[in-house]
Amino acid sequence: MKPVVNVNKIGRVDNLRYKVGLEPYKRKVTKLFEILFSLPEVQSSKIFSYKLNRVGIDISFCADSTIRFINKKYRDKDKVTDVITFALFCDTDYPEIYRSKAELGQIIVDLEQTNRQRAEASFEEELFTLICHGGVHLLGFDHQTQEEYDFVVDVQNKVLKEFWAQC
Repeated sequence: MKPVVNVNKIGRVDNLRYKVGLEPYKRKVTKLFEILFSLPEVQSSKIFSYKLNRVGIDISFCADSTIRFINKKYRDKDKVTDVITFALFCDTDYPEIYRSKAELGQIIVDLEQTNRQRAEASFEEELFTLICHGGVHLLGFDHQTQEEYDFVVDVQNKVLKEFWAQC
């Protein structure tokens, strides 16, 4: 199954300030999802029960004001957050498939928050951690319990380790 990635920006965000080139990131995000899809741990995802040749993934970069608006509107939380995921395929009982392609959903990342919380990691490392975390959510894995959280973080760490080894 081939990931078809679209990378864009929404709202007023200066992606160049953070050296986020949309086309180069598209290639890197595609590689990240190829690694994620290959892990045995995620094969229980709903997407693997369908014969899909391609899956669409939308990655959007934004600023604090945009993610705060989205967080308030869709999650009833009036605050900035680092990443929000809309899992279109896995969160429905009747996913849409057209010509063996399905849209997995959208990952929205706040570049300003990413920069603030990066701690000792580089900006790019933190950014790809958030994208990967969102990717695990797109596959239908959530973390309502500590056990689920540990699973999501374990998968995320395995993907990132392989990803950085290949970059």
